[in-house]
Amino acid sequence: ILSNFYEMLAKLDKALAAYRFNESVNLIYEFFWHKFCDWYLEITKLNIQDRTTQLVLFKVLEKSLRLLHPFMPFITEEIWQRLPTMDRSISISSWPHIQKQIIDKKVNSQMQVLIDIVVATRNLRNTVKVPLNEEVALEIQSSNKTKIKIINDNRQIIKCLAKVKQIDFIRTKKQKSKGISAVVSKDTSINIPLEGLVDITKERERITLQINELKGFLKQKEIRLKNKSFVNKAPREVVKNEKEKAKELKERLAKLKEIIHGLTG
Repeated sequence: ILSNFYEMLAKLDKALAAYRFNESVNLIYEFFWHKFCDWYLEITKLNIQDRTTQLVLFKVLEKSLRLLHPFMPFITEEIWQRLPTMDRSISISSWPHIQKQIIDKKVNSQMQVLIDIVVATRNLRNTVKVPLNEEVALEIQSSNKTKIKIINDNRQIIKCLAKVKQIDFIRTKKQKSKGISAVVSKDTSINIPLEGLVDITKERERITLQINELKGFLKQKEIRLKNKSFVNKAPREVVKNEKEKAKELKERLAKLKEIIHGLTG
């Protein structure tokens, strides 16, 4: 998280120097909300009693408040005054300095491997409506030895954040249990076995209905896009939006068909 923070700070300083304030706010927001709050805070619950974890949490929070203060002066001052040892106003605190030696792109990419696995697992759970409190088994197939080691070394993080009870590595698709699968990256895919977890027959029926519904929507878009009068007369932005929606529908259909194949296989 410190690597992510200083990487963001380097971009932020450049954006502020160029008076790109909208970009500056977005950089802070993306880091603080989507990396620090969404991920790091959740992961630290596994070892919150650890002194190093507590110090890093504090360090990132207080430095983030300093960055946010010019844009959100009142709430940041209020939080700042509640932090231990912070007796002066945040308005006279110094702007954080970049520590380039802490920026580690290798560590960042390793963390991204875990995030991608967790996000893909959560999406699959949501697709077949697995209850939030229900733990699932997870099968992982990867040809990347580095990723396998990263996942193995951080099993507990995946188990905690994705509500997984066990992680098994498989070498071929034939070893996959009947379930729901997703491609995480070009060399890694996951599968959640569904036997005993959900009613597979009902899930097939539900997803088949979704597929038929999406096919209907896609057909409407394709008919409209084949209409030369519409394409030639409609504003470019409207035509562009229709093409993007058609592309999105095709992608959703492909994913649902893959799910049906997994439930049938």
